[in-house]
Amino acid sequence: MTLTAVAAPGSNFAGWSGGGCSGTAPTCTVNMGAAEAVTAQFTLQNYTLTVARNGTGSGSVTSSDGTINCGTTCSAAYANGTSVVLTAVAASGSAFTGWSGGGCSGTASQCSVSVTAVSTVTATFTVIPSYALTVSNLASGAGIVTSSDGQINCGSSCSGGYISGTSVTLTASPNSVSNFGGWSGGNCIGTVSTCTVDVSAAVTVTATFSSFGGEIAAWGDSLTYGNQDGTGTTYPSVLAQLTTRSVYNGGVSGESSTQIAARMLDDTSRYGDLTIIWAGRNNSEDESAVLGDIASMVAVLPEPKHFLVLSILNACYEGNIESTAYSQIIALNQALQAAYPNNYLDIRSLLVAQYDPSSPEDVFDHSIDVPPTSLRFDNLHLNAAGYTFVAGQISRAIY
Repeated sequence: MTLTAVAAPGSNFAGWSGGGCSGTAPTCTVNMGAAEAVTAQFTLQNYTLTVARNGTGSGSVTSSDGTINCGTTCSAAYANGTSVVLTAVAASGSAFTGWSGGGCSGTASQCSVSVTAVSTVTATFTVIPSYALTVSNLASGAGIVTSSDGQINCGSSCSGGYISGTSVTLTASPNSVSNFGGWSGGNCIGTVSTCTVDVSAAVTVTATFSSFGGEIAAWGDSLTYGNQDGTGTTYPSVLAQLTTRSVYNGGVSGESSTQIAARMLDDTSRYGDLTIIWAGRNNSEDESAVLGDIASMVAVLPEPKHFLVLSILNACYEGNIESTAYSQIIALNQALQAAYPNNYLDIRSLLVAQYDPSSPEDVFDHSIDVPPTSLRFDNLHLNAAGYTFVAGQISRAIY
């Protein structure tokens, strides 16, 4: 008896066993001298499924069984009839825009392929356009504009590249002595400090900051009153020349921060568009009182509050080798900086750093962290050069 094995479509004849039959020839002759059992083995046929990527963009395609990861592995053999789910994932800056081949079509991220023949499935990725968002910072005053993603900090970095459709929130932050005047461009309007821009083309957004106008009020003790050397030089008088603004000298010698605060709170006409507070030298050992007095002065200022708090000076006999008074003053200045981080000017440190390296006296003063002899009239108070330096530093801080 001759047996013939015929594989169905999608299958292969794999061979005979039993009844004297073996091998993979399609026929086998059985000599019937007794009952026999002959087995014909059939296996499913394998077909190669290949993934191709096309388009201007980039991305990857993976299979549900993990065999294909294209990227790197873009084809695999599958038994006839196997169902394989392919998933397309676009890279940053690209979009998946569709399938073709192998029965796949459309733009859904997944496609199921029934493998019944050698086939190729193509995934197309397209680059998403990127556009520049530019901030123009118009400032007669000063401030910065930042973006929610950190790309823009203008100031220094005033543009960023964004994929079309990205929403970016811009925030305008005036400094302590300026006002935010408003937005223009990129659908941004008004004077609210934040604006959200939907980037779909190159766009420029303008933020306008304006400096304060009107009077500057300087409140303090003898360091504000000045003129210890008889030249008539005070930091308020020099500041008036530098800024071309009226500067009220509210300095009274010997006063504590409590007395200075009381005078200021009683004189509401002298709050000024900018208030400078240099108080606490005469009661620097009482940190809580100084902090409370300055807080009460700041509290009564009208909104928006434009003010500077200056650090307290140490005398030449209160250097870092004299631990108690020096430590108290440094601790108080640190507390003032923590309380008013955006409105604090460390004039003490700036004065110390302004020493003359050719002067032995200044070099020694610098070594013990006190303002230099060349800028002082006496142990504490400044001379004309010292007050001029202070006014210059304040002018730099507010413009």
